[in-house]
Amino acid sequence: MHGFHVLRLNVPVPGSIVHNDETKKSAIHSLYIKEHVLKKPVAELPAKRTLFVLNLPVSAEACGSHTLHRPF
Repeated sequence: MHGFHVLRLNVPVPGSIVHNDETKKSAIHSLYIKEHVLKKPVAELPAKRTLFVLNLPVSAEACGSHTLHRPF
């Protein structure tokens, strides 16, 4: 995807986590990230400090993605 950085994550497959790392199953999930640029400035979204992220998993909200939505 043009203009995006790709962040590939090893994500455990639900129900496959076991104590032996050799038998643990995982899948690759890719996030596509770029700087969030607005046509009109908005005070709540400071320039150079917000990201536009595509392909977040459906379960991301349940996993704590709300921490991504707060100012840093």
